[in-house]
Amino acid sequence: DVAAAVADATTPVALLAPASVATPAGVRRLAAPADAAAYARALYAALRSADDAGCATVVAVAPDDGALAAAVLDRLRRAAAGSAR
Repeated sequence: DVAAAVADATTPVALLAPASVATPAGVRRLAAPADAAAYARALYAALRSADDAGCATVVAVAPDDGALAAAVLDRLRRAAAGSAR
């Protein structure tokens, strides 16, 4: 649940999630891709947008359909590993 994940956030939060996922109040929506292919195309621009906006937390709800979804999840894991500071 996205709302629960961001409930205690004290810094700006951004969301990258399929269009079917609702955006909680106070959360900046980065993209709402319709499918895994659109998600893959939007991923890096969305992460750059979060950086530009000063969002300290990005909640990414990965797509769950097909092989491309697995590739997107791999990209998200790599981005998360590179963000640990």
